[in-house]
Amino acid sequence: MSPARGPYARRVARAVDLLHVLAAACLSLCACDALVGESFSGYRLKRDARAEASESSDDGGLAAADADPDARLADYGTSSPDAPPDSAPAGDVPVDAGGDDDVNGEGNGDADAADGTGPDIDAPRDATIVPLFPFRPSNVAVEQLRLSSNSAQLGDAVLDSNDCAISSLQTPKVIMCTVAPSVVAPLEGVVWMAVRSGDGPPVDVFIARSWVVSNRAALPLYGRTVLVALGDIVIAGALTAGGADTAEPGAGPGGDSTAGGGGGSFCGRGGAGAHSTGTPGAAYGTPDLVPPRVGSAGGGSPWASSGGGFLHLLAGGKVTVTASGRVSAPGGGGYSWGGGGSGGAVLIEATSIAIHGVVAANGGGGGGALGRVMGQAGAASAAGASGGLDDDNAVIGGQGGAGTNIDGQNAVASAPSAGGGGGVGRIRLNSRNQQLTVDGTLSPPLSTTCASAGQVQDP
Repeated sequence: MSPARGPYARRVARAVDLLHVLAAACLSLCACDALVGESFSGYRLKRDARAEASESSDDGGLAAADADPDARLADYGTSSPDAPPDSAPAGDVPVDAGGDDDVNGEGNGDADAADGTGPDIDAPRDATIVPLFPFRPSNVAVEQLRLSSNSAQLGDAVLDSNDCAISSLQTPKVIMCTVAPSVVAPLEGVVWMAVRSGDGPPVDVFIARSWVVSNRAALPLYGRTVLVALGDIVIAGALTAGGADTAEPGAGPGGDSTAGGGGGSFCGRGGAGAHSTGTPGAAYGTPDLVPPRVGSAGGGSPWASSGGGFLHLLAGGKVTVTASGRVSAPGGGGYSWGGGGSGGAVLIEATSIAIHGVVAANGGGGGGALGRVMGQAGAASAAGASGGLDDDNAVIGGQGGAGTNIDGQNAVASAPSAGGGGGVGRIRLNSRNQQLTVDGTLSPPLSTTCASAGQVQDP
């Protein structure tokens, strides 16, 4: 089951999406260009006086880069746009600030958004960027993460609400959170861009100086998402990557009212549905999660559940998942004769990594047949998700893969049409010189073929 959005954030996210649809209609009549720039200033579409000052300066108003990550952070956080340095750092590459939603009116189409140079960057032409990381990230080229000094809104992102949602239809995308009763506001300090990795679909990238997710905060994510910090990432609350709708080769075999659907596969294989003669989908993907892959849905449409999403935590400094922190890419639980979705993928890359809480990519439980109790979504723990129940409250759906049990379990054979459980996904932890501490829970654990540790790549 996909993670639920809170009521206020969901309502406001939909309202913001509607506003952007209306704005697009106005733009098609060539009558609202100025209005859009004014109306959506809160969503980083308005060019302010600082942008104009940077655009008119000889060097684009860039803060100088320093080899020390702390110094780079200081540049972003304290540099005055009115007092640019004498020269931009050597070796930087030009920014193409185009895109359909470029507020400068010089957009050059969807290709910009796909390679990370689109509407997320409010930058003058021929500006320069600063290097961001002391290593080369997986899947996302540093050159795609183009930030000019006009990205003055880049700051320390602090999530302290359990009612947050991403307004996904607008460009740029915005994280909306309930900050008080009936009060919803965008998360400040964050820049969004869409980056294409290889031949796959674009990945949503949200960049900040640092990220802190408090122990009472929760953020549901969908599809493929990268959270980038120039400094550190601290997760004390919950990040959940679910609801991946992209077709993957591990989808479970179909089912109906006489035979249950199979569970989805990823690294672990999905379990068989009751009375099913279909073959579970094959395992796929690579241990290093290059390219980024998501989980597969269970079989048995329309009652199958989706696979887990792809979540990449990328930090130039340290990533810490505290004892209360939960980072999860769960497969959804199957309804009726639907199979459970497979777990998704979690990739963490940083100079150093400390896991004191939970990082999980567990499969969902299979459905309980003919409209009875559905299977559970993959849990943020090492426990397998329960399959659905029959009328006597007996578990008949297959349990989702978790812990060292990487495959989803088969449904109870005597059940009329219960679904199979989904297999686990993949976890990858890349640090520099093995600066990795894991005294919390990984599910699947490093002792299996579905979780692994490696080194970040040299720049």
